[in-house]
Amino acid sequence: MVCQMELTSHLLTAAAFGTMKNSENELAEQLIEQTGDNTLTLMDKGYYSLGLLNAWSLAGEHRHWMIPLRKGAQYEEIRNWVKAIIW
Repeated sequence: MVCQMELTSHLLTAAAFGTMKNSENELAEQLIEQTGDNTLTLMDKGYYSLGLLNAWSLAGEHRHWMIPLRKGAQYEEIRNWVKAIIW
């Protein structure tokens, strides 16, 4: 089971159910169409799937996601907003 919750009210807005054969990523894919535009979705660290995250972003307008960085992840910093605001 995967649920989607509106953070300010803590109300569940969508849910996807499956069997033990279904991964959480497969269930999360079912919530893509139920997610509105102009949203920020906070995901658990178990959702590292480029296909899922890309599909989430491309399914509508201004759909963003945030996920905790994995330990040991390799990345390139393109822009540091904290430094940009201070300077």
